[in-house]
Amino acid sequence: MKKARKKIALCILMAAVGLGISMLIFKKKGDMPFDTAVAGKTDIVLEVASTGRVQPTDTVEVAFEMGGRVKSVAKKVGNRVAPGETLLSLDNSELYAQKAQAQAQVKAAQALLSELKAGVRPEELQIKRTALENAERSLVRSQEQFADAMRDAYVKADDAVRNKADELFSNPRTNSPVFTSVVSNIGARGDIEQKRVMVEEALVSLADIVHGSDNAASKAVSKKVLLQTGLFLDSVAFAINNDVSPNIAVSQGMIEGWRFDIASARAAVSAAVNNMTAAEQSMASAESAVRLAKSEIALAEAGTDEHKIRAQEANVESAEAQVDALAAQIEKTVVRSPISGVIAKQDVRVGESVSGFSPAVTIISDAQFEIETFVPEADIAFVRVGLPAEVTLDAYTPEDFFPAKVATIDPTETIIEGVATYKVTLLFVEKDERVRSGMTANITIESNKREDVLVVPLRAVISKDSKEYVRVVEGKTYREIAVTTGLHGSDGMVEIVRGITEGDMVVTFLKNESDQL
Repeated sequence: MKKARKKIALCILMAAVGLGISMLIFKKKGDMPFDTAVAGKTDIVLEVASTGRVQPTDTVEVAFEMGGRVKSVAKKVGNRVAPGETLLSLDNSELYAQKAQAQAQVKAAQALLSELKAGVRPEELQIKRTALENAERSLVRSQEQFADAMRDAYVKADDAVRNKADELFSNPRTNSPVFTSVVSNIGARGDIEQKRVMVEEALVSLADIVHGSDNAASKAVSKKVLLQTGLFLDSVAFAINNDVSPNIAVSQGMIEGWRFDIASARAAVSAAVNNMTAAEQSMASAESAVRLAKSEIALAEAGTDEHKIRAQEANVESAEAQVDALAAQIEKTVVRSPISGVIAKQDVRVGESVSGFSPAVTIISDAQFEIETFVPEADIAFVRVGLPAEVTLDAYTPEDFFPAKVATIDPTETIIEGVATYKVTLLFVEKDERVRSGMTANITIESNKREDVLVVPLRAVISKDSKEYVRVVEGKTYREIAVTTGLHGSDGMVEIVRGITEGDMVVTFLKNESDQL
C-alpha cells in the first residue's frame, strides 16, 4: 500500500510537469485558455478512511455460580492471569465437611456391598437370632407395661369420676344424674349431666375388657374413656370455678373442697394419659424391633440374591454421585480465569457477601486486539471481509503503520448523529506490544487496486449523452475522445481502460467553456 502511494505521487508529479509544460507553451503564445495534465501509467487505489478505537478481542466477565462470603482474593486489577488460574474463592468449609461425610457414606455402602457379596457367616446369623430373642423379651415387657398403664388409667378415671366428681351429683350412676343445684346456669348443668351418663357407659365398657389380653381393643377403649373423662371434668371444673357462690346450704369451705378434688382428678387423668401414651410408644418401638430382627434373620437365611446386590451397587453409585455433586458445589465457590489476559475490573473484597451470577471480575484478553469503527452508508459498499488496511494510532507517529484486515461487517445499520453507519471490525495482522486497549485508530482500508494502469485526473473526464469523454490537446486546440473508465482512485485519479494512450495531454479545466479553439 505504501508502494502504491509512491506511484500515485509519481503520477501526480507527471501531471504537474505536463501542466507546467502547457503553461510555458501558452505563455509564449498568449494567455493559456485551459489547464492540462498528461495521461500516465501508475497504480491506482480505492481506499476507505475511517477512525475507530482499539479494544480487546475478548472481554470476559466472570462471577460466582452461588452466593456466599468471600474467603480470598488471589488477583487484583492489572494482574496478568492464565486460563484456569484462581481469581476468587468463597468460604467452603461447610461443603468440605459435607463432602467428607459423603465420602464416609461411600465407604459404608461399599463395605455393605462387600458383605452382601460374601454372604452371612454362621456367627453373624447367631448374633441376629440373639437380637431377635432380646427384642421379643423387650416386647413382652412393653406389653406388660402398657397393660399396667391401661389399668392405672382405668383406676384413675374411675376414682376421678365416681369418687371425686360424684359428690356433686345425685343418682350419678343412673341414666338421670342430677348435678348440684348450686350451679345457676341450667344449660351448663344439663351438658354436665349428659356427659356424666356418657362417661359412666365408657367406664363400664372399659371395666369389661381392661383385664383381657386384647391390647388393641383395650387401647382404643382406654383412649375413648380418658378423652370423655377429661371433657367431663373440664366442664365440671369450669362450672364450680365460675358459676358457684356460697349460700345457706353451701359454705365457701365446701366449694373450695370441690375445686380441690376436681383439680386433683383432672391432674390424675392427665398423668394417666401421658403414662399410657409413653407405654404405647414403647410397645410400638418394641414391635418394630421384633419385625426388623425377624426380617434380618430371614434375609440372612435366604442368602443374598442378585437383585439385592444390584440394589446395593446402586446405593454405592448414589453415594459416589453425592460426593461428585459436593465436589461440583465446592468448585462453584471458586472463580477461575477462562482466558489469558489482564484483570481490568474487580469489585469484591475479602469478607464481603456476594450473590451468585453477579459479575465480580472483568478480564480483557491480551492475545489479540481488534478495532471497531463505523463506516458511513456511502462507503460501506467498498468494504468487504478480508480487505487489507493500514492503521495509525494517535499514540504514535503517522509513520508508524500497523497492518490489519477486515474481520466482520454488521448486517444492520447503526444510526450515529442521524447518519446510517455500519459497524466494521478489523483485526491486527501482527501482535505488537505497543498496541493498547482504548487507543484511537486511524484506518485506511484498501478496497480495490489496479497496478500499472493508465490514469488521468477525474476532473478531466466529462459526461455527455450517457458517455464519457476526455479533451485531448492537439496543437492549440483539443478534440473530445470517448473513453471507457475503470477504477476511481481515492486520490482524485481515474483509470482509463480505452480511448487514449500514455503521454496524451488532456484538458482538466477550461477557463471559459464558450472558448472555441
